[in-house]
Amino acid sequence: IGALSVGTDKYLAALLENCYDADVRDNVKHQMKELDAKAESAHRHAFILCDQAQREALLLAFDSSQDKKAKDFFNLMKTETIRGFNTSKEVMLGYLKYKVVPGHYYGCVDAI
Repeated sequence: IGALSVGTDKYLAALLENCYDADVRDNVKHQMKELDAKAESAHRHAFILCDQAQREALLLAFDSSQDKKAKDFFNLMKTETIRGFNTSKEVMLGYLKYKVVPGHYYGCVDAI
């Protein structure tokens, strides 16, 4: 199970579109283009075609960047990806054994 298989990409798209201001959305778009450009210059192909180690190195460069916007992008995407994965139905029910209401409700029990 991974973030894509539980729909975290759709969660992120909806979250950015509906919950963040235009300046944050514009920064995410800009940083995504930068990420792809860095992948092209370092590995001669798009980010999505990089292997896992290459993708991790490219993303971690944003975390250690001196550019505040790049660092903000990294922190936002990391935080919300983790939140989207951890709060997905598959993870909540299948792995975390989440129950909406703790315990069981017995509605028709005689009063003692």
